[in-house]
Amino acid sequence: MFCPNLRDLDLSSCDRIPPREFRQLSSLRKLQRLVLYRTQINTESLLWITSKCRDLRNLNLGDCCEVKNPNTVLYFLASNCQQLRSLDMWRTTQLTHIGLKYLTTWCKNIEDLDLGWCRSVRAESG
Repeated sequence: MFCPNLRDLDLSSCDRIPPREFRQLSSLRKLQRLVLYRTQINTESLLWITSKCRDLRNLNLGDCCEVKNPNTVLYFLASNCQQLRSLDMWRTTQLTHIGLKYLTTWCKNIEDLDLGWCRSVRAESG
C-alpha cells in the first residue's frame, strides 16, 4: 500500500470494500486516526490492523455490523494501542463489560468513548 506516512484515514460508509481488503491498512504504521464507520470490516481484519498500527489514537467503529467479537477486538486494541484517546463503538452488538475492562485497564489516555446503542453493555458489580 502507498502513503506510508499517512496519519489520518476516513473510510466512512465505504461499504463495498470486502472485509479481507481492510487488512492492507496494517501497512500504514503511522496511522493515528482511522474512521471505519458503517464499513464491512470484520473482527479478523480489525485484529490484524490493531496488532500493526500501534499509534492509533482515534478509532471509529460505529455501526460496523460485521464485527462479531468486539470484546476480542478491544483486547487487541487495548494491549497494542495504548495511546488511544477516542473510540466510537456506536451500535456494536455483543460488546460487554469484559471488553470495556480491557480498555479501561490499558488505555489510560482515553478521553472520548461512544457506546450509544450498545445494548449488550450492562453494569456489573465487583
